[in-house]
Amino acid sequence: MDAGNPENLMECKSMTNIVFNNDICHETGIDSVFEKLDIQEVRFTAESCVDNSVKDPKTFIETNVVGA
Repeated sequence: MDAGNPENLMECKSMTNIVFNNDICHETGIDSVFEKLDIQEVRFTAESCVDNSVKDPKTFIETNVVGA
């Protein structure tokens, strides 16, 4: 299973208690989620696949350090 494959999350798209944002580093997108919803809990996901972090360390750092 590819950790970065959006197809793996397709069944979650219909769930009303889950919000997807394309980029954790996109502050405006994150702010809009908080403004629109009564947030009770937040779980941010990040780059967790070690292979991806070795292949593309810039993205890994942007997501896990800057974004989170």
